[in-house]
This record gives sequence, C-alpha cells and structure tokens, in this order.
Amino acid sequence: MPRGREVVEGERPEIGIGPLNESEGGLRSHVLGIIAHSAYPVVPIRYSRLSPFWPGYHGVGYTVFSGKIRGLPDPYADVVAHVRLRRFRLLHTHGHPYWLSLFRAIDRERIPRIHSVHQIYEADEARSPREATMRDEQNRRLKDTCARARAVVTVSRALRDRVLESFGADSVVIPNGIDVAACGRGDGTRFTSAFGIRPGFILYVGSALGVKRPELMCAIARHVPDRSFVAIGPGLTETRLAEVAGRAPRNVRPLGPQPRGVVLDAMSGSATVLLTSRREGVSTVAMEGLACGRPVVAPRGSGFEELLLPVDEGLLFDAGSLEEARASLEHATSSPETGARGLAHVRAHYDWSRVAPMIDRLYAETLAT
Repeated sequence: MPRGREVVEGERPEIGIGPLNESEGGLRSHVLGIIAHSAYPVVPIRYSRLSPFWPGYHGVGYTVFSGKIRGLPDPYADVVAHVRLRRFRLLHTHGHPYWLSLFRAIDRERIPRIHSVHQIYEADEARSPREATMRDEQNRRLKDTCARARAVVTVSRALRDRVLESFGADSVVIPNGIDVAACGRGDGTRFTSAFGIRPGFILYVGSALGVKRPELMCAIARHVPDRSFVAIGPGLTETRLAEVAGRAPRNVRPLGPQPRGVVLDAMSGSATVLLTSRREGVSTVAMEGLACGRPVVAPRGSGFEELLLPVDEGLLFDAGSLEEARASLEHATSSPETGARGLAHVRAHYDWSRVAPMIDRLYAETLAT
C-alpha cells in the first residue's frame, strides 16, 4: 500500500509538486500556475543546493550524464523523500530527469506519483558527441521516470505520440496553462519607453542554447534588414550572438534575461513574436505572445503546429528558407485580425480556467486508485 497519508472522504489533501526550478522559464511558470490555480492545496518541492545533483544543467550534471559517474549517491534525495515528502498523499513531478535520484527516492517510499513530460532530449540535435551522450542518458532516465509513475502527462498530442513510440508509455495530454488576463495587462509603451526602442519591432524570446536556435533568428534578421529585432533571454548578449552566428546583426538589440513582467510588456509592444526552436513540447512563450494579442511566427516541424495552425497557417515557415521566414513575418505584421484570432484561441484552450480543472480531475482519479 502507498505510504502517503490516507484521504478522508470529501477532503482535498495536500499535493507536492516540483522540483521547482529556480531559473525563469516555461516549466517554472507552469508549476507556479498549478500551485496558484488548482483547487487542491499544492505545495512546491524545492531541491537544495546542498545536493550534489544541483543544478540540473551544469557542473556535476554533465559528468553524470556523460556516463563517467553513473549512480552517484544523493543522500539529500533520500532525506527529502523520507522526512519531507511522506506527508503527501500524491506527488506531481516535473521536468528534467536530472532529479532521477529524488524520483527514485520517492518511489522507494511508495508515494504515488504523476510525472509530466515537457520534452524529449533528441541526440541528433546535439552539437557535440559529449552532448549526444548526455541526451541519451537523459532519455534513459526519463524512460525510467515514466515507467515508475502512477500516471504520465504530456503537454501536446505530438509529444504524447513520441513518448509512446520512444518509451512505450501511455500518457494523458494536458497542455501548459497561461494566465490570459495577466498577459493582457502587458504595457508595450512602458517597455519601449524604458529601453528607448521604437514600436513595431520583432521580438525574439529564447536563449543562447542550441535547441532555441538563436543563429536562425540572427540569419532571419540579416535577411530582413529593414526591420528591427529585440532578443530577450538567457545568454542573449552581443558577444554570445557573435559566437553562435558569426556576428551579431546590427538590427538586433539583445537585452539578455528579463523579468516575466518585462517580457509581457515587450510582447505587447512588439509587432510580432518570432520563435526559432528546433523542438518544443508546447511553447508557453508562444501562448503568451498570442495572449498579448500578437501574432507568433515559428518554424514548421518543431512542435508549434498544434498551437498555431488553428490560428493561421501563414505563421509557420520552413526553417531552411529565409525567404519563407520573411514572408511569414510580413504576413503576420500586415494581418491585425491574426492577433485577435490568436487571443481567442488561447483563451478558449490554454487559459488556467480551462487547464487547471483537467489537472484536478487527474489528481482526483489518481487519489481514488
């Protein structure tokens, strides 16, 4: 029998969720959104820097994922699972399989667990043999995580199919949620005044990581020299863009990472939002851009179709054609009705008022088994 606390009829027991990543991004926003909008009392799981398995993407993590040190002991995870997490009747884990030691410690305590998959780590997208090895290890851990979970959630239909094909795991599709009303409070004038930027710019929100393809954004900017671009996200500096793209285009203004409120202001002040990721499960940035009433332009075959095709097929372009990217940007900026359709679409399908009840139903079903 599970060791989580027994549920009294009519009671909504506390549910643990996490680990809560400290860095800004779609995953953190999604976890915080569940905490804010679920009808259940949902409590975040925080993973201490005292653990040798912190942080998830650097340092010891690369050594572990490269296969040099597999099974590095993590006593902190055992303490967290045994002392802090046994109070919960159900846990909802998310994110990077870097935390496999914590997930396994939870399973040893026989606490029922739901796991949400936000992406699969494609080895063929790695930029080096070492990164390819790391991605293979990530997927091995993710498969293990899914196999041990009571239920698996994927954030899009395309990701559901890939998880079934790659891991043999059935899953329920529940997309990331967004707060459409909060997005509507973005103030474009506040952004342009604060940074001295003229309205009508194209906004890129991403990072310097290879999966986000900032080099494609730079190539598009060079191909569309008559438009100004603003780039927001970790590592998006002139120096880093020069490293990944040969040189930083003159019409790109990199601002680096910015608080979420500033990003929403930037979206509201932009003419359109440009995304260039190689692959997305479901893009919170794309949803928020649409919720700000702005068209979002993105490459085909990267996971954006599920979100953007119902809005306007012209927003999608072939990543290998700069001319097609230019045409999509021109179409987006000259079609104001596209922004209104996008806003209506995300309000109907991705607002927390729609997504939170789906999550709560899964919590209720899992608690009842």
